[in-house]
Amino acid sequence: IAKTLGLPEVSQYWEAVVAMNEYQKNRFSHRILDTMFGTLRNKKIVVMGFAFKNNTDDTRESPAIDVTRFLLKEKARVPVYAPVVPHTSIQHLFSDVVCE
Repeated sequence: IAKTLGLPEVSQYWEAVVAMNEYQKNRFSHRILDTMFGTLRNKKIVVMGFAFKNNTDDTRESPAIDVTRFLLKEKARVPVYAPVVPHTSIQHLFSDVVCE
């Protein structure tokens, strides 16, 4: 939107925010892997919270989605505790996840 309005600096700012958010999700996921000695295979890692925002069931663009995807790709067992998010919403994204 900012580009179309002729605001290149604003556009660059928001592009940088998005890039930083992606970097942080990737960094967090790889720190888990490094902490667990380079392998997550068959290790149980619980995701505490799945919504984008506290006390909602809104999972759109939730960082937990990308982190969970990474954990499953690394063959971890991933139970999810998300008291407000319907289990069906989580299992729609990840059939391998157990909701608790």
